[in-house]
Amino acid sequence: MFDTQSEEDFYNLCRQQRWTAEKLERDPILRTPDFKVSTQTGYEFVAEVTEFEPYPPLARGEFRVRNDIVGDAIRTKLREKKTQVRRFADQFPTVIVISGEFDHGGLLEAHSFDSALYGEMAIGVRVPQDPNQRPVYDEEMHNAGRRFFGPDNNTSISAAAALDRRPQLLRFFHNRYARILLDPARLLIGTVNVQHFIKRDDNLVGWEQFGA
Repeated sequence: MFDTQSEEDFYNLCRQQRWTAEKLERDPILRTPDFKVSTQTGYEFVAEVTEFEPYPPLARGEFRVRNDIVGDAIRTKLREKKTQVRRFADQFPTVIVISGEFDHGGLLEAHSFDSALYGEMAIGVRVPQDPNQRPVYDEEMHNAGRRFFGPDNNTSISAAAALDRRPQLLRFFHNRYARILLDPARLLIGTVNVQHFIKRDDNLVGWEQFGA
C-alpha cells in the first residue's frame, strides 16, 4: 500500500488525529499526490509525502560534516514534488510533507524552512558616503535572497510540512501567498503532535506559532 516508510508514518499520524488519509491511485498520465486527507470536521487537503534519504552508516571513528546552504535541501525537495499537487491546487489546499530521521534534524528545523520558503536570513547595512563614518546596521534580521514562496511563486502549494519520525510530530509552515490557504484553526481541532507556523510579514525572520 505504501511506497515509503514516510508515507506509512504520515498515514499513521493522520489516524492518530482521527483524520482519514486516502491513498490515491497513481494516474498513468497525470501527476497525482499521495493522499487526500479529511479531518474530523470534514476539512480536506491533499498531501504529497517525500523524505530525505538516510545517510550511509559511519565507520568507527568517522564523523559527518555538512556544508550545505541553509534551506537548499528543502527547496530541492519542493521543486521535485510541486508538480504532484499542482492539478489539485484550485480544488483543495495542498501540502508537501518532508520526512527525515534524527540525523536530518538540522534540515527540518523551523529556521531551515524559513530560509527555504521566504528567503535566506540577512541583516541590512547602510554604508555612509563619508569614509570617516561607521556603517549603520539594522537592529533585526530579515528575509532576503532566494525564496520559494512569493506573490508570483509557487502559489499552488498551501504549505510545506516537516514530519519528524521519532517522536512523531507534524509541523506545517504556511504559504501566505497560496492560491487556497490552509486553515490552521480547522486543522488544530482535536489534534496532538501537530503544530502550525505562519508568517504575517515575510520580511521579518522567524515564525509565529498559530494557537500557541
